[in-house]
Amino acid sequence: MTALMGSTVHELLAQVLARYGSIDVFIARLHVLLDTPTVERPVAVDRFSTLATI
Repeated sequence: MTALMGSTVHELLAQVLARYGSIDVFIARLHVLLDTPTVERPVAVDRFSTLATI
């Protein structure tokens, strides 16, 4: 691990701990966000996209 990578990891860890208080709380929050069902939105379809080209 390079010094830069180690520094970045320490900065990230410090930010996570400052915001969430512990790694366990952070991971629990990630699980909640990832386990929430995705809302699917309808896709706009161009009426010309299904026409055959000549």
